[in-house]
Amino acid sequence: MAQHAFIVGLGHVGLATAVCLAELGCRVTAHDHDAARMDGLAEGRLESDEPALVAAFLQGVAAGQIALSRRSHPDGPIDFAFACVGTPLKPDGRPATTGLRNTLIDLAARTPGDFLLVLKSVPPPGGALSRLQAALARLRTPTRNLPVVITPEFPRRGQALRDITQPSRIVIGTDDGQAANTLAKLYAPLRSPILFVSPASAQLIKYASNAFFAAKISFINEIASLARSTGADVRSVAEGMALDPRIGADFIEPGIGYGGDCLPREVRALERLIPGHRPGMLRATLAINARQREAVISTLNEALGTLRGKEICIFGLAFKAGTGDVREAPGLAVIDALRRGGAHVRAYDPRAGAAARDARPADERLSHYDDAYQAAAGADAVVIATDWPEFRSLDWTDIAEHLSGPRVVVDGRNLLEGDALRALGLSFIPLAG
Repeated sequence: MAQHAFIVGLGHVGLATAVCLAELGCRVTAHDHDAARMDGLAEGRLESDEPALVAAFLQGVAAGQIALSRRSHPDGPIDFAFACVGTPLKPDGRPATTGLRNTLIDLAARTPGDFLLVLKSVPPPGGALSRLQAALARLRTPTRNLPVVITPEFPRRGQALRDITQPSRIVIGTDDGQAANTLAKLYAPLRSPILFVSPASAQLIKYASNAFFAAKISFINEIASLARSTGADVRSVAEGMALDPRIGADFIEPGIGYGGDCLPREVRALERLIPGHRPGMLRATLAINARQREAVISTLNEALGTLRGKEICIFGLAFKAGTGDVREAPGLAVIDALRRGGAHVRAYDPRAGAAARDARPADERLSHYDDAYQAAAGADAVVIATDWPEFRSLDWTDIAEHLSGPRVVVDGRNLLEGDALRALGLSFIPLAG
């Protein structure tokens, strides 16, 4: 008889986990606390940065391998409960685990029998896990163990289906040997390396991995500063570094810095992990990333003489290309600084416009546009804040004709051909130098 897995949380990790478990032969029941998201899945119309992932999930539903449930807990016994709920940032910059805690307690209290509680949502290292365990303790009995296993995922945005169904490694974090073996047996057909570790190690593997990616980005941006001072071309430097397989090409693109949900959250969580400890490298990673946003503002100030009264067009509001996610997006940080400096901002993104309008509603200093050319028309400067390929293929001759003043273009993503834009009479300034 097929094992039964219940999933709570149907973001990209939850959806991909459901597809993966169905492919492994499990009977999957899936729930999300967001009623609108459940409606979208039930009606087959959920918008996503990864359409293939949604399609695979809906195919599983159509085939009877995956069932959608409006209830936050299963109707009967299960073998696994997978928690894939978010851990968003609190105002103090720390991950919020209340939603995860409530999900685990609800599952443990309302689901009969023994089952594994599998955390795809990874609480920050430190005391968060022990507090979750303490909350579950009253629901355990001598005959009911309810082991908790941390199995972090490492999906790239827009590639969750591939990264979760074909993982580079499977981390199983638990002190319960039987639970570890049960989960390893479930995942064995994936033929990926399996690493058995303590819960604390599993947490730190997840957070340290993302912090390392952030550090690589800040490192190459620091090298970009040195390149400007020495006359070197940082893009050539990055290319030369990337050819070394020990370094690789991922996360060494100089520019405006990193954003999104995971990298900023997890660097900050580690930076604040131990009171009184001053983790120099993590602090430098955060400081350099903030400096890249500030560099856009100082570059515009120098090129325009002042920000006050200027019209600035921002191309790119998503934190990176291929997504509509604007969390911690560099473009939004630049918008905030420009408005404080007295500029009027004209914002455009090919996919993240709606999310950006919610995050930064229009006012007397901010206008949102659905067309790139309308956004740029009459602007004193254009800033490339997201690496959308569409920006490279725009008709820059047309844009140049409709810009005002010194006609400045600040490329925060090294996306455009500087010589071609300078030939149009534009003042082209690559942020990376």
